[in-house]
Order: sequence, then structure tokens, then C-alpha cells
Amino acid sequence: MRKRGFVLSFSTLLIIIILVWFAMFYSGKVARSEMDILRNFSIEKAGFVADDITGDLNKLMGTSVDVNRGENFTVISLGGSLPSAFEISELNDWETFVEGNYASRQNASIGLELGNLTDGTAELIFSNGLQLNQRYNDDENFVRFYKTGGADTGVITYDINVHVIGALYDSGGSDPWDCDTSGDVNVNLRYTDSLGGNVTSVCRQNPTEEYEFEIEFQDSDMELKIEYGDIEGNTNAVKISTDDDDDDAGVTVKLSIRAELPSPAGEIKWYYDADLNYSQADVKVNRKFELGRS
Repeated sequence: MRKRGFVLSFSTLLIIIILVWFAMFYSGKVARSEMDILRNFSIEKAGFVADDITGDLNKLMGTSVDVNRGENFTVISLGGSLPSAFEISELNDWETFVEGNYASRQNASIGLELGNLTDGTAELIFSNGLQLNQRYNDDENFVRFYKTGGADTGVITYDINVHVIGALYDSGGSDPWDCDTSGDVNVNLRYTDSLGGNVTSVCRQNPTEEYEFEIEFQDSDMELKIEYGDIEGNTNAVKISTDDDDDDAGVTVKLSIRAELPSPAGEIKWYYDADLNYSQADVKVNRKFELGRS
């Protein structure tokens, strides 16, 4: 009987030890799982916060971008306005809000570096070297699409659409560009205005030459200039600008540029030349304000 009692006691103790060990193991596993979940949540949250901030910035900048990278050809569509749709004061106020109240709500540290957007020219950069600059200071307003380093953009067709609100095209005072027929690039210009003015130009231009289409208005001193070709040492580029001294506050220029070029082998990303720094606990995000990829 004594031997049987000993065996029973030992078996009971062994079972208790196993149960305690299993409970400790399970508890540790749950704790580790919770830690993994919290860490993954923090990483995902950082991405969501960065995307949210980027979306707000793009709304303030007022620039639209769409890239469709097909098998053979890529189409880049750009939209904006002259003068620029955003104000530096609004951008500065938004930066203060994000780094202060918004960061506090997220229980995170957020720092924005927007100096390259608030210095008079906002740069939108593509990973394949293409770039869109928007100049918005008091002396000059322009949008320029080109490839950095003086290289050819590679564009084979441009569709340039310009719509002017508040002024009427003056056919007598305007100076159209020379329209080639044997160039390498299709350059299609479509101009309209809110008062009934209408111009269509379909050309095959030489990307290494400089072409200017100067538009005057009957009821405004503002001059609108559309340039294509070799612009400031950058070939196969486009620049749309309003006169430095005679900008008319009552006139708005809405514009879109559609550029078609052979598809690159790799993915294209596009982003503003500004930096976002985010940190929460051991999760850190440091990146440009990426708008998309294709």
C-alpha cells in the first residue's frame, strides 16, 4: 500500500509540474505573441500615418500626377495651375500642426523637412530622372517638365492642354511657334479660355531646338508663354509660364501635360523633394513624400 501511495503521489506531483510548466510556456508564448502583434501594429501604424500626411501635403500642393506604365509605353499625366494653388503660409501652418497636435495624438515624434518646397520652387521628382518644377514666388510663375542633368526626357508625344479663366485670347498680338513637320516628337497644343478663345497646334518638333508660343490677351496685360524643346540646356522639355511683371490676379491658368515615352525596365516612383521623419518607440520611418509608383 505504501508503495502504491508513493507512486500515486509522485505521479500527481509530475502532472502538477507538467501543468505548471505548460502554463508558464503558454503564458510566455502569449506574451511573445502580444509583443509581436504590438510591434507589427506599430510598423503598420507608422505606414498609415506617413501615407495620411503625404495625402494632406499633396492636397495643399495642388498638383495631380498619374503614371500608367504599360508594356511598351508609359504615360505620365500632370496637372496644375498658374499661379500655384497653394500658399506658403498654409504649408507652414500645416507643418506646425503635424509636428505638434497631430504628433501628440499619435503619441509619436514627427518632423517634416519642407525647405525645398517653401524656397520659391516646389520639386516633384521621378525615380527615372524626370522632374516637375513649379515656381511660385512673386517674380515668376512657371511649370517646367524636364530630365535632370541636361538629358533628353525620352518623350515621343506631348499633349499640352491650357485653359485660361478670366481673359480672352488676342490672335493679333500673340506669336505662335514655328511648327515643324519633320521633327522627332509629336507636340500637340490645345488652348482654350473661358471667354471663347481657342487655338490648336499639331506639330512634329525637333527636341534639340527651342520653340516659343507667346499668348497675349485682349483684356489683360498678362502674357502666357508655352515653350518646348531645348529649355535652359534640357532637351525635349516643356515649360509654361506667365509674365514676370504683369501677372493678373483675376486670371488663372489651368494646365495639364500628358507625356508618352517608352516604358523603362524598372518601376517608376514619384515624390516631393521633402522629408518625413517619424518615430514611436523602436519604430522609425525616414522617407521622402512618395505619391505613388508604377
